[in-house]
Amino acid sequence: MSEDKIAASFAEKHKEKIFVITHPLCPACQAVEEALKDEIKSGKIEKIEITSDEDARTFMKVMKRELGIDTVPSFFAVDDDKDALKVCYIDITRKESEMKCVKIKRPESEG
Repeated sequence: MSEDKIAASFAEKHKEKIFVITHPLCPACQAVEEALKDEIKSGKIEKIEITSDEDARTFMKVMKRELGIDTVPSFFAVDDDKDALKVCYIDITRKESEMKCVKIKRPESEG
């Protein structure tokens, strides 16, 4: 399966959620996890460790190519946009949150 299809499938699974991709050895990731522990525990924000999820690694490769994003922690939101998925990176490092978005083709249904 191509990287784009894997990334689209990953995005489809996490649609209509805010998720953060983290790394266990990243101090900033640990700080984010601690600050958002209640939101993560309640399911408002989904935490995905890049070291234990091959599809997350592929998703991040595509986000690097499409949006120039290659750091963790990285926050994303995925939503429907007609015949595509709209994937938005939420930059929380700025004074006012900024979003960079890209449309990716939906994964083709199996069958």
